[in-house]
Amino acid sequence: MRKMNLFVKFEYDLSLYPVIVTIIKMKVPIFIADPNYLKNFKGTVMTHQMCYRKSPEVQNRFRPLTPNATSIIILGRHLHHLLVGLSAVRWEIHFHDDWLEHSVTLTDPYEIQESKGFFASLAGFFSTKPKEVEPFFTRKLQEKLIAPYRAILKAFPHFTFKGTIPEDLKIIASSEITLLPAIYDPDQVRMFLDNISNIKGQGAYLFNEGSMSSANGRWEYCRQTIEYGLAGDRGKRLRKSGGVKLMNSLAEIYFDLAYLCAQSTILLMHNQLKGHPSELETLPRCVRANRFDFEDWTEQYAIEITWQPDPIKLATLFYREAVCFRLSMVQEYLTWALRAIDRALQMMPNNLDFLIEKEKILIALTEIL
Repeated sequence: MRKMNLFVKFEYDLSLYPVIVTIIKMKVPIFIADPNYLKNFKGTVMTHQMCYRKSPEVQNRFRPLTPNATSIIILGRHLHHLLVGLSAVRWEIHFHDDWLEHSVTLTDPYEIQESKGFFASLAGFFSTKPKEVEPFFTRKLQEKLIAPYRAILKAFPHFTFKGTIPEDLKIIASSEITLLPAIYDPDQVRMFLDNISNIKGQGAYLFNEGSMSSANGRWEYCRQTIEYGLAGDRGKRLRKSGGVKLMNSLAEIYFDLAYLCAQSTILLMHNQLKGHPSELETLPRCVRANRFDFEDWTEQYAIEITWQPDPIKLATLFYREAVCFRLSMVQEYLTWALRAIDRALQMMPNNLDFLIEKEKILIALTEIL
């Protein structure tokens, strides 16, 4: 009876916001989330800790940003939902494989070891052999508890099992999870790309809701996730696994991020930032920086990318950049605006919107001089 409802505690750092979103998105059934109950709850058979590694490099970087861990308790039969979410969200957490560690500790909630010690002391007084107490963790139960980890988590380099688990089982199971393949399987590549698309979509939702600054923030986070995802050894494996198809998809998304951000910035400058000269001066630089970042990124991976921006969208990006610079009404920016609109007109010389924008820039230059 005592083995029918097995409780698992999951501890994670509050700064890992994507984990919180994943728990909600995956609809993980939470048994206990109230901190007042959690601190006194002793009935867990397994604790999964997800935290920043203890290495000096990681600790020096993240200690100021790392509050106390928070916890939830779930039933063991719902562990699958959580692990599927973690398998996907690892692609969103920047430098997950380098900076984070997972440790899973199996514990006897009935403190069998202490019970054995008590009976052993009684044996000394009565000189009778105490009745053997049935161990809570049979080999079969241990294998059942960790089976979801072995089935779902792949290529998690900093993962360990601890506690009441035989050494041979710990070594075998850990090696299966930490093994870094030469290439990722297609499901892992799809998870990474789906995650990028989802973050981009979150920005689009915020844009449609009229929250331009928040939309730009999500798109910037999406851009960073692409860059971090392709960095280091994990990035090399990912690029090798996905090949040109993956890189072309990422290039198109990267360009769209700059394209969309330019449009939201125009609306932001038009409607929300009047009377805020410092922000009106800063935002156009960000729009141009996004285009520069895209150009640098595609140059960095030039031999792996065949995708090229649509000429109309590229011309429109230069047009939007020009509008942002004009709205700032900074003399230096107006010169940049003229260069940007000229590049747009080189690609689409008869576009009426582009021609009108150039006239507006020339008028603004006349007014400011």
